Amino acid sequence: MSFSPASVAETAGRRRAAPTGTPRRSVRACHTYAVSVNGSCGYRRREFLLAGLAAVLSTSACTAVSGEPGSLDSGKVLRPVLKTSRELAAAYEAAAKDHPQLGKTLEVLRDNHSEHAKALARILGDEDGEPAEAGDGSLDSLRQAESKASKAAVEACAGAPDEFAVLLGEIAACRATHHDVLKVL
Repeated sequence: MSFSPASVAETAGRRRAAPTGTPRRSVRACHTYAVSVNGSCGYRRREFLLAGLAAVLSTSACTAVSGEPGSLDSGKVLRPVLKTSRELAAAYEAAAKDHPQLGKTLEVLRDNHSEHAKALARILGDEDGEPAEAGDGSLDSLRQAESKASKAAVEACAGAPDEFAVLLGEIAACRATHHDVLKVL
């Protein structure tokens, strides 16, 4: 016997008497959009709607920062963060040359700042930005620069338009983590 959504809805809530010796079969009523192979009810309406809402929100989040380059007041908030990301990447490059034993670790940290700079430059439409000056290569100056940059990124995140708050929050968290890594080097 096959079950259609109509027959499930029709028999929901009432039990049919089975002939003696026949096992009873219970029929569950649920709002489903797909019935799975093992006979369970598949996706419930609430799960289906929540999945749709999640898809819409994730799609809108992906397009929130893909507007016109330099739109809104993004330059006022993002340009200093971009400049600092470029400076930190250059400082890590110099530190990696001065401390070859820490080269791999410093290169990973440098790459994080380079990726931040690329993302910010793409948003601002400033891919051909000015190259930053390399630092002196000392770990102490790198620690100080990372600490200062972390605080600046937190302030930028607090004052940023909503569509850039997540990006700036991630940059601030990354810089704080880098500062902690540099403390143990």
